[in-house]
Amino acid sequence: MKRRAWTAVFVMGGLTAGLLAGCASGDKKMAGSGDPIADRQQLMKKQGKTMQDITTKLRAGSLDGVAADADTLTGTSQQIPALFPAGSTSPTSRAKPEIWQKKSQFDGYAKSLNDQSKKVAGLARANDLAGTQAAVSEMSRTTCGACHDAFRGPEIKK
Repeated sequence: MKRRAWTAVFVMGGLTAGLLAGCASGDKKMAGSGDPIADRQQLMKKQGKTMQDITTKLRAGSLDGVAADADTLTGTSQQIPALFPAGSTSPTSRAKPEIWQKKSQFDGYAKSLNDQSKKVAGLARANDLAGTQAAVSEMSRTTCGACHDAFRGPEIKK
């Protein structure tokens, strides 16, 4: 892969890690607190951590653990729609009202994350480093970043 393409892969991976702000227990079920805002913030932090781990591994040229990390994203992506029930807003939430105004589009991003994380896992299991890097870059740009651009508000200053 050319140096410029590698740079793009890693920049997008880094942006995604920052954008996601989190995810990664590997469990398909999440022990919820009953507070959808707190639960989704926890889930997103785990997703961001998982994406950061994937990016770090790929930067090092390693696929070790990438498939398992991608499986984590697959599991957490299935939880996203339920963590955004109508009216679940607060001053501590960056969720934009557009989430509920365009719920099918929002849910579509969660489905896309599910599909793309499965693709990443498959490529990693096939030991395809270049393919995995490209798939992670695409997932970062077209799913994670696109969803955050459309549905996540600015950072809340404490």
